[in-house]
Amino acid sequence: MTNSSSSPPAPDLGFRAVAIGSLVWGIAVAAMKLLQHAALQTQAFDLGIFANVLWNTSRGRWFFDGIRGVNHLGDHFSPLLAVLAPAFRLWNDAGVLLVIQSAALSAALPFAYLLGRRVTGRRDAGVLLAVWLAFLPFLHRVSRFDFHETALGVPLILGALAAWHGGRRRAFWVSVGALLLLREDYGFLLAGLGFSWVLGGDRKERRVGAFLAVGGILWSLTVIFILMPLFHSGGQPLGFSYGHLGSGPGEMILSLFRPRTLWNLTLGSGVRRETLAGIVLWTGGLVLLSLRYSPAWLAPVLLQFLSGRDGQIRLEAHYAAGMIPFLVYAAAFGLRAVLDHPWVSVHPRAVRAALIAIGTGTAVIGFFAVPPYFHPVPVDRKGAAAVLPSIPPEASVQASANLVPHLCLRKTIWMSPDSRRTEWVVLDRTPVGFSPPLEVLEESARFAGRNAAYRVYSRGGIEIFRFPFQREDKS
Repeated sequence: MTNSSSSPPAPDLGFRAVAIGSLVWGIAVAAMKLLQHAALQTQAFDLGIFANVLWNTSRGRWFFDGIRGVNHLGDHFSPLLAVLAPAFRLWNDAGVLLVIQSAALSAALPFAYLLGRRVTGRRDAGVLLAVWLAFLPFLHRVSRFDFHETALGVPLILGALAAWHGGRRRAFWVSVGALLLLREDYGFLLAGLGFSWVLGGDRKERRVGAFLAVGGILWSLTVIFILMPLFHSGGQPLGFSYGHLGSGPGEMILSLFRPRTLWNLTLGSGVRRETLAGIVLWTGGLVLLSLRYSPAWLAPVLLQFLSGRDGQIRLEAHYAAGMIPFLVYAAAFGLRAVLDHPWVSVHPRAVRAALIAIGTGTAVIGFFAVPPYFHPVPVDRKGAAAVLPSIPPEASVQASANLVPHLCLRKTIWMSPDSRRTEWVVLDRTPVGFSPPLEVLEESARFAGRNAAYRVYSRGGIEIFRFPFQREDKS
């Protein structure tokens, strides 16, 4: 008789189901992103910038941002992105980044399942977390927004957490190293996880948590205040989001120790309270049942709350990316707290039925809450995207923000219309799904009026001008 202990483990049907579902999810999202791109509804900030930076990197001009004329590492310290540069040798189109981002976010779903299963010990709980994540509006805000390196952090963080709770320490530390090279402030996020483990983990977690808390803060401070200024060509790298806190790094840090400032940046603001209420609502209150893991998801939220920009405070676009995996983590422990109740062991069938009902309800509610990825395109604009590639790749070009992603695979491209600098100027006078500042539209109108003789294309609000001279600096 064969020893039952030597028989192969039963297949994990829950993981297989989630893996298949994540593949379908990734294909659907990638298709919507490519349609968004084809509809001229992606932007220079940030798809155009990342595509230009990585295209330049693939041609040996490491991290050169030809849209702003700076080194990207001075804006965001993301050396890990260099691994994506070869993709532009396979498909010379900014859309390759949209496909990569969709694949990365879809990979987060199986990691959410593994994390949920390992934390709760139940496959159905893992499936519930994966389904919840698939329809979480915060995740679709990240996905819907162009392309950003923070989206790649979602599967990396979830993979690291799943590896830790699966006893795979090497995979955990490799993921931690990758995260530190993905973005300059991810050390702060890991510090939040470290504080959670220090507060409520076992002996091993407390020791590792202390290391993550101290090491993460020191790493991010070193990168932000020492490494990034080496690549920054001028100004204050933190000024865009945190300039309201002070004129320099020291003044910014000191301002956080003022009680009134700290209160106004957290619970003293109605917008911030609304954001926190939305987070609790979309987790069904599970984060309130796992308070010891609150530092993990609060750390990325507080980083956005420190900003003076409304979009960051509301966690719109890609600003929710750092929070999402830690929100899954806290929700997993909140779910475990519910499943550990004595009533659950007495009524297992009722609990399973409840989990299925909650998962179904989450999917339905989340589906209708997902924002549209793109807006319908008027018929007379559909041919514009096909015309843009006719502009020679070696030509100097200026373009409206939503046209830059289609023209950014060249060393340099500008965004303000000025025929003295370029051979080609491409304007979108009536952008769909995006409202540029009024002064930008007025500047474009004045330019078009002055240079009507050089117009070579005009349809659906898209106007292309070609000038019979070149800018003086061709370097």
